[in-house]
Amino acid sequence: MLGALTDFTCERTGQKFGNIASWGTDKAFVIDSGSGLGIASRQNAVGNRPALSPADYGLIQRQIESLINQLCTAFRCHFVLNCHAEREIDPVQGGMKIMASMPGKALAPVLPRYFTDVILAKRTGDKFLWDTADAQAVLKARNAVIKADLPPSFVGLVNAWKSRGGIIETQ
Repeated sequence: MLGALTDFTCERTGQKFGNIASWGTDKAFVIDSGSGLGIASRQNAVGNRPALSPADYGLIQRQIESLINQLCTAFRCHFVLNCHAEREIDPVQGGMKIMASMPGKALAPVLPRYFTDVILAKRTGDKFLWDTADAQAVLKARNAVIKADLPPSFVGLVNAWKSRGGIIETQ
């Protein structure tokens, strides 16, 4: 992960983009997916040990939260984290809510605080849609419109960000 952050190379084209700390708002760093991030963090924390203690989960969660905090606040480029969804207990309102799948139970409820928009991707038949209105999910819409059937495109998010003063720049 650190190698990718400090000397990013596109897996598709092989083009080198350098350190993401030098990127401007004309680029986005995307992690696909949070599940892989959880696996990497677990391997880093406990190796292949099959049983984890609460302290192990705490360490894994702190590693992931620290990385996400850094990616969301310390760099100028946009950051996207794709995650699988799962039902978790909502610690504030109780009941079950759809949240980002993360190791343990403490990280998923706090993860949205770092992001401007939290969107649920859904498939209806052969179409994929974005949803920011599902009451059964923990979602956030600051750049996105609150709607159940948005086209899966970042164009609206970037345009809304620009309308609030965001400027596309290179570093």
